[in-house]
Amino acid sequence: MAAAPTPVTIVAVHQNVDGTDVATFTADGAGLCPSGSVYLLAGMVTGGPSEQKNFLVIQAFVCDEVGDFTTDDVFVVRIEAHTTIGAPSDWGTWQVIDGSGAFARLQGTGTLVGIYDGQGGITDHLYGQLK
Repeated sequence: MAAAPTPVTIVAVHQNVDGTDVATFTADGAGLCPSGSVYLLAGMVTGGPSEQKNFLVIQAFVCDEVGDFTTDDVFVVRIEAHTTIGAPSDWGTWQVIDGSGAFARLQGTGTLVGIYDGQGGITDHLYGQLK
């Protein structure tokens, strides 16, 4: 019998520090580690000269060493998000596409809302289900 999906909320804070994305996350639910770092593995922006922009991003979420979690516990998420130039936020979906350590068999999907901070950073709120 497959495990039942469990609700999860992940908040990833991306800050622009001297032109470099520095990101951390906190997580609540689904047996995830409570905190860690986020690393951009790949990213692409499409949309041309129009007001609409589309983002495809692959990010690795690496756990802090806390409790039974180590930095070997990693889950990789694919994000597809959309925004309009000048809007204060973006929206989209996410899906776990890979994992290692405690998350080697992790699966899940959800929605996201990203809130821009006006200084080149963004706080992504990921809501969904994991199993």
